[in-house]
Amino acid sequence: MQQSKQPTAQDDHTFQQQLPPGYSLRPPTLDDVSATVSMLNASSLATLGTPGITEEEFRADWQEPGFNLTTDSRVVTSPDGQLVGMMDAVMQPPYVRNFIWGRVHPQHCRLGIGTVLTTWKELRLIWNPCG
Repeated sequence: MQQSKQPTAQDDHTFQQQLPPGYSLRPPTLDDVSATVSMLNASSLATLGTPGITEEEFRADWQEPGFNLTTDSRVVTSPDGQLVGMMDAVMQPPYVRNFIWGRVHPQHCRLGIGTVLTTWKELRLIWNPCG
């Protein structure tokens, strides 16, 4: 059986190279809540016509017991520093169903950002399927 591992800065660098020039991939911090919610709501407005989440709700999600921003989430920023994409995974015992979700700002779609985030998260689950 393959041994699990945590994603590393080198892994992020590999994915970084797959983003458009000037875009950056990194783990988020709680300081990113406001920008992330803004991006999520821009996506929600474009697809559903209504905002989907508040800062309070999202901050609570990122502070759930067992959720680790460093290993369970990534954000993408544009060349001007705007947060334009995110991906989270919720992996809790008994690990029979993992929940993955993410979004890309509508003005940054079709650039490969969602593909990079989805691939990163799929490999995260392979690296350590039990959280």
